[in-house]
Amino acid sequence: MTTRWFSFFIALSGLAFIAARCHKDTLHVEPGQTFTLAPGQTAACKSCNLAFTFTGVGEDSRCPRYTNCVWEGQAVIRLQLNGAAEEAVDIKLRATNNDGANIARGGHRLSVQTLDPYPESDKKIAPEDYRLTLSLEKE
Repeated sequence: MTTRWFSFFIALSGLAFIAARCHKDTLHVEPGQTFTLAPGQTAACKSCNLAFTFTGVGEDSRCPRYTNCVWEGQAVIRLQLNGAAEEAVDIKLRATNNDGANIARGGHRLSVQTLDPYPESDKKIAPEDYRLTLSLEKE
C-alpha cells in the first residue's frame, strides 16, 4: 500500500512540475497594457478570455537601416490566438502604413507597436532574437 501512495505522489509531483513549466513563459496581461513577447511566448488576458502566442516572423523584408530601398518592405508576424476559437493569424507590419497591424477579437483590440530588432544590412537576425511589442485595449 505504501508503494502505491509513493508512486501516486511521484506521478502527481511530475504532473505538477510539467504544468508549472508549461505556464512559466505565460505573461498575464489586462486591457490598457503594452507588453513584449519573445518567439514562442504567450500573453493571456484572463478578464478577456483571450491568449496570444507569438509564433515567429514569417518574413522580414523591411528596408535595412542606412540603406536606400525601392520598396519599404514588410515584416509578417505570426500569432496564434486562443479565445472562443483557436486561429493562426499573420499580421503585415510596414514602415509607413500599419492600418492592418491590429486584430479585433471579443471586444478587444490587439495592436502591434514594434518588432525588434530592426534589420541592418550587415547583420542577420536569428529567429529567436525577435521581440514583438503589443498593446491590448478594449474597443
